[in-house]
Amino acid sequence: MKNCILIFAVWLMSGLQIVGCGNHHSEQTYDEMLNDVVQNFNKGIIGGDSVLKNFVTKVKADSVARKYSNSAMKEEMMLNLISDYIDAGQVDNAQHLYDNMLKYAEQEYGKVSQMTAMAYKEKAHLYERVGDLDNAIQMMQKSAEVFEKLPKSSCNYYKDANDFIGMWTEEREIIKNHPIPKNLSLDSLERELCTYFDYESSPKAAGFWDYMEPYLLNPQTLTQQSSLLDSVMEIHITPDAKYKFYSYDRRESGTIGYYTTYIQYKDSDENISYKEWQANLRSDYSSLICNVWQFKYAGKDYYVIKTFKQGMNCSWGYGMEIVTLKEGVPTYHTQFYPKGIYTPHEYKYFTFDEDGNIIGDYYAPAYDVAVCSTDNCNHNINYTFDPKTLTVYVTDDASAPDNPIKQVRKHSWRLILRS
Repeated sequence: MKNCILIFAVWLMSGLQIVGCGNHHSEQTYDEMLNDVVQNFNKGIIGGDSVLKNFVTKVKADSVARKYSNSAMKEEMMLNLISDYIDAGQVDNAQHLYDNMLKYAEQEYGKVSQMTAMAYKEKAHLYERVGDLDNAIQMMQKSAEVFEKLPKSSCNYYKDANDFIGMWTEEREIIKNHPIPKNLSLDSLERELCTYFDYESSPKAAGFWDYMEPYLLNPQTLTQQSSLLDSVMEIHITPDAKYKFYSYDRRESGTIGYYTTYIQYKDSDENISYKEWQANLRSDYSSLICNVWQFKYAGKDYYVIKTFKQGMNCSWGYGMEIVTLKEGVPTYHTQFYPKGIYTPHEYKYFTFDEDGNIIGDYYAPAYDVAVCSTDNCNHNINYTFDPKTLTVYVTDDASAPDNPIKQVRKHSWRLILRS
């Protein structure tokens, strides 16, 4: 979804608006445009104070945007604000702002404009995201109607719009023939989710997310334990009960684990929310979260996350990450490791187009450490952490290339508190 908005923003900044018979932009200063967005464009929003506050702070501090400000900057601000609401999980507020954008587009450019077509297109994708295919199809049809009246160009998504209409119509028919019950109890949701971890299905199968997302958005699940889901997932809540991790293996075959993790939390408005942990990370770099500890230092809460990774054949091991968290977003801290424990390295991430297709990749720094690992299927390696003494107790593989004794050794090391 964010990639769709970025494409929309690039179109705006390229000056490719197809202007109808409406009014042209009046010249405004950067601060006047920001004020216009806050006072007028943001009208009708419910419960989005923290998102708006963070947006204003970010825009005011953007010295580059301020320096190169132009008449299209206000529309980019609109899109960035919508993107912030989406990132915060406030889809209804984002939909409302797209409605405001449609009114703005008609006033500025007339009823037939690129902005109108794109706004309908993004509304459709938001509806599809929450499973409302009826409204998604309706909005995409409106988008296609406007695109059809615009000149053909690389920015005319008439064909794409019709492709989505066809795909969603087919998907809607499938769902009608296999309806997903609404307002399921938590017990029912858990039972349905467990069916995706048997030998005949997997968490990658169609329908899994229709049960998983309602579960993650249910306020009761943040603190409530589930022995049923615990049997198919690694579920761990932080000791302060502020965050909860849901981690599972989504591989369908082979020995290499391909893991997905979601972190559940309350946002600054006290609404239940979730994020994918290390989103877009290439699968073979992913890890399963299998424990979480916590310690406090200099007034901050630090979380020690234990990870598990299954490699090829009998290769497997445990790792560690130390983070602080803010609304589900981690900040990594390697300064606590004693000398020689952490080595700078990188992991590969994917980039996607608006249809979810991989269009590229890039490397980014990784902050985990390998605490213990082995190539022996039968070795009983492991580690635990004592948050009181900050000591890591390790049972590791004692084998070496020149001495394959196939034994384990026990040792320990401590975190070093420093800023």
